[in-house]
Amino acid sequence: MKTYTKDQFSDDKAHGEAERPELRLPACGGGCDEKAGHSANVVVIAHLSTLKTTAWTPGSMPDPTSGTCSPRRHDRRP
Repeated sequence: MKTYTKDQFSDDKAHGEAERPELRLPACGGGCDEKAGHSANVVVIAHLSTLKTTAWTPGSMPDPTSGTCSPRRHDRRP
């Protein structure tokens, strides 16, 4: 996460090129003044740090129709 004051911030900080695939989430930050707005911008940066691969086999994934993943559990119709 990086915080930039308004004079330090540019669109490239949030939307520019990167050396690796990453997700950037820009948001308002700092103090807030009704006339001037926020005093800073915050950019949260996420990237993949490791990748674990496993062979897929039938039955290795949870059954979506059982447990808390079931859409029927939230169905309130009679």
